[in-house]
Amino acid sequence: MEKRDFIVVGDLILDKYLFTELKRISPEAPVPVCDVLSETERLGGAANVAINIKNAAITVSLIGA
Repeated sequence: MEKRDFIVVGDLILDKYLFTELKRISPEAPVPVCDVLSETERLGGAANVAINIKNAAITVSLIGA
């Protein structure tokens, strides 16, 4: 099998996920008021693509800002 190397160029993004519990709906506006139970951060954008390529056991380089 031929060896392949990849270069990923793009935006490096940090995705942040908040896991919450809904307490009530605000009386001032139809907006939920929540308690944050936990937070998770994961790489997104081009960084996520590069991780997926690396997980497929392929050599990858990442260029971005």
